[in-house]
Amino acid sequence: MAKKKGKAIRRGGISPQRVKRWLRRLAILAVVAAIGYGLVLLLGTISSSAPGLAVPDRGRGHTPQCSPNYTNNSRPPASGCHSPGQASYGIHEEPIPHELQVHNLEHGAVIIQYRTSGVLGVGDALVEDLRGLVNRLRGEDARYCRLILAPYPFPFAVPGRTAAETDNALIALTAWGRIDLLREYDELRIRKFIDAFINRGLEKVPDCP
Repeated sequence: MAKKKGKAIRRGGISPQRVKRWLRRLAILAVVAAIGYGLVLLLGTISSSAPGLAVPDRGRGHTPQCSPNYTNNSRPPASGCHSPGQASYGIHEEPIPHELQVHNLEHGAVIIQYRTSGVLGVGDALVEDLRGLVNRLRGEDARYCRLILAPYPFPFAVPGRTAAETDNALIALTAWGRIDLLREYDELRIRKFIDAFINRGLEKVPDCP
């Protein structure tokens, strides 16, 4: 009877081969999970080491299918519902409407915008430095053709940052999903941002010679 009972236990139990298969599957899942976690950390490191600050993606719809609303976005905006049209590349004397500039960002533009002082003669040196940089870059290499420079008539803002942290900024750099604010002209920092994001928009279109 004991012998028969032992056989019954072996038949109803889990075979060593089955245990090995389960252990093998668990090991594979653990390796896959570790690789996935490593990729997440790597992407996070790359994102955090990129110039500027990442800001929430507010979508990329075109009017009239959506309505532009930049109240919860950065200023200048770095994503969101925008116009089917866009601004011309290069240097602008007047501010560019948000719904136009966001479309340029979608196509890989980097936009440099500066706060106007409202006082005649004040800030001219900053504007001249920015003009000189944009003209020089666009003249020396075609890959910089999607640079835009324009004045910005509103206070700069970044989600999660207080007004006290942004009020003194004079320059805003934007690319799709990215912004950087500067309190003074810093060519090295501006170039680093431009080189990181120029021509890397969500849409690849031949809108720039």
